[in-house]
Amino acid sequence: MPRDPMDEVDSFMTEPRREVTQEGDNIGKEAMATPMNLHWSQFQHLKSMEILFWNCKMNCVQLENCLHEAREQAHTHRCADRRASDYSTLRASAVKMRSLFERFRSCVTALGGVANFVDPLRVLAFSLGKQVTF
Repeated sequence: MPRDPMDEVDSFMTEPRREVTQEGDNIGKEAMATPMNLHWSQFQHLKSMEILFWNCKMNCVQLENCLHEAREQAHTHRCADRRASDYSTLRASAVKMRSLFERFRSCVTALGGVANFVDPLRVLAFSLGKQVTF
């Protein structure tokens, strides 16, 4: 039986057809792989941005807590400083009052009786008039 020339052409073209088909499939896969890779890289980038966002949010919360604690400490120290200042003022007043009472007592108990009481009291009053500042 004679061979049909078209059979030879078909057998001759079979291999190139197969190669073209495979290349077409590969190109289709590559064409799909590129958007998928791009999608995957964008997804990973988005995930890393989400992690950074949460870290920033936690840092903000921590900074707010530190600020609150610092405000409380500053308030406490201001109160303590004010109390220390008040104490110092009161202590100075108490020391001054004590010295005044000591001077008054020395005037009252001065030797010489009631007649001599007036003169030391007058001297004390005169010195207090110069000393007292409000």
